Amino acid sequence: MPIELSQLKMAKSSLISTLLVLAILLSVQVEAVQMDLETSLLAKSTDFNKNEFSLHRIGLGAKQIISDGKGDRLHLFFRFEAEDNFTERNVDQLYLKYKGPMGRWNVTLGKSSIPFGLLTDYNSEMLVLNTQEKKTIGYRNDDGIKLSGFWKSIDYELLFSSGTWIQNHNKGDNDKLAVIRTSHKGNDLEDIKFAFSYLAGEFFGVNKLLYGIDIIKYKGLVVSRNEFVVGKEGDRDIASVFSGIDYSLFPSIDLNMAYTYFKTKSIENSLFLGMTYNSPFYGVVLRAGSKYYFNDNKEDDKNEVYIQLYKYYSHFF
Repeated sequence: MPIELSQLKMAKSSLISTLLVLAILLSVQVEAVQMDLETSLLAKSTDFNKNEFSLHRIGLGAKQIISDGKGDRLHLFFRFEAEDNFTERNVDQLYLKYKGPMGRWNVTLGKSSIPFGLLTDYNSEMLVLNTQEKKTIGYRNDDGIKLSGFWKSIDYELLFSSGTWIQNHNKGDNDKLAVIRTSHKGNDLEDIKFAFSYLAGEFFGVNKLLYGIDIIKYKGLVVSRNEFVVGKEGDRDIASVFSGIDYSLFPSIDLNMAYTYFKTKSIENSLFLGMTYNSPFYGVVLRAGSKYYFNDNKEDDKNEVYIQLYKYYSHFF
């Protein structure tokens, strides 16, 4: 009997996953492994009449670095995540990265972050307020081959994905993706950092084309992060804005502000005001904030209030 196409895809996905996991496990015998655990408990109230409480997200990661006489050479990374009381579970990242001399060029194989917009420099998935990639791209990480490195003062990243290797609930099996991002980070922490991104792909049979600019600026106790994206999904225009400011009010307390805007067939925009407290109690972080939608995806006004307990733990074995 002929082997069905879905069986071939499943076999390919299982083989790649198995090889990468085996590479990580075998490396444990000769090198220490860094294990990371992140947990987020979240209480959410919508207009003060709809209340939710959940184990919002948990992430478990393992990182292995193998070095030679000239420095770090091979990076192996695995991260599992579960969301919303374990109703969603997935392999978030699983990749092998070969680092060239001085990091001038690197090759990554597997499921890793998509180099578009703020995703490369700002990880918001464990925060109360997230950046816009779930609206613009649809997901944060993808399977494929990534080339990265730097030339003079310019950093570059290119990702090519020809289909699903590892199960992704947000992605079709035949989705294709090509992304390139170039950035200038300057020579000093307070130098302005800006980048240009380009993405072209096919998502569930619909072509998508995105252009992005992201700008990050540190100045004293303030950091500003901004992302502007325009493009098309099929015959529909896309426009997206994320503009956030964090201000260190005290050594352990930050104030957080952000404005978001997204437009496709409707317009959604919101304003967020919040606070982050890095407590001395076992390193637990308390976050609280309010997100007011002037228009949500149903073109209604609403207010969401969040309280989050977050804990990060890391250990070498």
